[in-house]
Order: sequence, then structure tokens, then C-alpha cells
Amino acid sequence: PVTMIGGYTEDDYDQIRVVEKNGIRIALLSYTTFVNYAHQSSLSSSSGYVIPYADADDIRRQTALAHECADAVVVSMHWGTEDQFTPDAQQKKLTSVLAECGVDVVIGHHPHVIQKVGEIDRTDGGKMLVIYSLGNFINSTADSGRGIGKRVVGAMAQVTVSKDEAGDVFIKEYGVIPLVTQIEAGPGAITTYRLSDYTQELYERNQMSRKDPDFSIEMCKDLCREVFGDLFVE
Repeated sequence: PVTMIGGYTEDDYDQIRVVEKNGIRIALLSYTTFVNYAHQSSLSSSSGYVIPYADADDIRRQTALAHECADAVVVSMHWGTEDQFTPDAQQKKLTSVLAECGVDVVIGHHPHVIQKVGEIDRTDGGKMLVIYSLGNFINSTADSGRGIGKRVVGAMAQVTVSKDEAGDVFIKEYGVIPLVTQIEAGPGAITTYRLSDYTQELYERNQMSRKDPDFSIEMCKDLCREVFGDLFVE
């Protein structure tokens, strides 16, 4: 079964999605700071649908509901500035709100490039894992020029949630698996590889090697070292 978050009707917006694994119940919430097109920034009153904007009061209300029905709360955030490798002011502000609400894991996306991953202190004494941006899982861009190749570097997150003897849930360990999008011509020819499996042969076939003169396997590794630090294991 697939659990969908981010698209809601007015009737089910507050029906918190919960998945259970090995006796741990995980609530899944999703918010956005904007939509991509100005004419879609609001819905007609008769549409029956909800755009889950990242309103602080709404986040506080829904995370409270989530804590009532789950052991841990994971929030997906559509936020940040495109092509920026560090969190912007709005991301930092919302991170503080999410920590105040006792969220366990934040998974960010939209910047189209990777951003840092780490734990921050919550106001309740616990820790919140923040993955500011996983970049693109798969990506094709028509742009060319120096630096464009960094857009094909993404990541998957690995997070292990555990429960102690008192029944409290905590993040036992976490990490990232860097990815590279392979862009080739033809139907179905755009795909994704783990950076650890990426070869010189694949690089030479990747159209990005001709779009960005700085693109290379070592560039991908250097970017992961810079952004992920010790989490990047070659």
C-alpha cells in the first residue's frame, strides 16, 4: 500500500496519515511554503481541496493531533531557494516552529540541490533530525553552463527510529545515500544511480558531461563532502 501526503480534501485534511512498522506508529505530515505558479496559489471556495501551506498555527494544530495518534512525527517540507546549498531564512524560521512542536524528522525538498543534514535540539529536550534538502532524486534540465551539473546530485535518506524501554521514540541513527542522475537520449534513458556505483563509462554517456565543463565524478564527491560532511562515506 502507498500512503499519500500533500494532497487533501477539506474533509480529510485533519485525518492524520499514520504508518506502523515493528510496533512504532509514525505520523506523516506535509506542508509547502509556496506553489510553483502564481495563478495556482489559491483554490476556489467550491473546490473542496486544501493546499497545505506552512502556516505556523496550522503546523502547531496538526502536529498536536499527530502526537495523539502516533509515536513519532515526520514532516515533509516543500521549501527553500532553488540552487542554494544552504538553508534560507524561511527554512530556519520554520525549523524552529517544527522543533517547538516536537517533530522527530523533517524531510525537505524544492531547492533542486542538496543541503545539509543534522540534528537540532528541541524545546522538549529531545532531538529533531532535519534534512534540509535531498536535491533531485531524478532530474533532467535544459540548462547549460558551469555549476548546472550540481543539480543531478541528489540523495536518499536513511533513518532508523527506535523505541526505548519507557516507550519513548528516538532517532537511533541516520545517514544519506548520494545519487547521480544519468541523462541520456531516448525514451526511458534518464535514470538514477548511487554515486558509489557511478562509473567513468556512465559519466562519458551522461549529457551533463557536455552541458557543464565542471561536471565530473570527483565534482559530485566534492559536493557531497562539502554539504554532508562526515555523513558522506565513500
